Amino acid sequence: MPLGAAAKLRASTANLFQPAEYSVLCTVDLPAGSTGVDITGATVTFTTINANAAFTARATFDVDLTGAATTTSTGFLVVDGAVQSAEAHFAAEVSTDRGTCYQQWTGTLATPGSHTIKLRGTTGANVTMRLTHTNLTVTITEVI
Repeated sequence: MPLGAAAKLRASTANLFQPAEYSVLCTVDLPAGSTGVDITGATVTFTTINANAAFTARATFDVDLTGAATTTSTGFLVVDGAVQSAEAHFAAEVSTDRGTCYQQWTGTLATPGSHTIKLRGTTGANVTMRLTHTNLTVTITEVI
């Protein structure tokens, strides 16, 4: 939606000049032995006005080894039902291992309308994703 030289700038269009940011926190621990489970509380739903809105999603996954086993945990981002290719990984060997793993994703939302971006996780035996520091921040920039 390009603005021509003689176009009038409306408030609804001017609002698109600033990015919209959404931040959410995990509200329930993801227990050990979970496979590809949505992380409770780490979901944002929003509406875009124009096609090809850009998103940047940043997430931390608070991963805690709670037993004596070598194991791994993985954090994922899901955009409108599609798992994105980048992942956050954690590998633990000692029962006191804990880490806050970070990952960032960027992409484009091809169609206008309602969109949902959320975190999903997989935890190995004796690994819990803690609600304490697991969070998601999404920034949306609309193309005008």
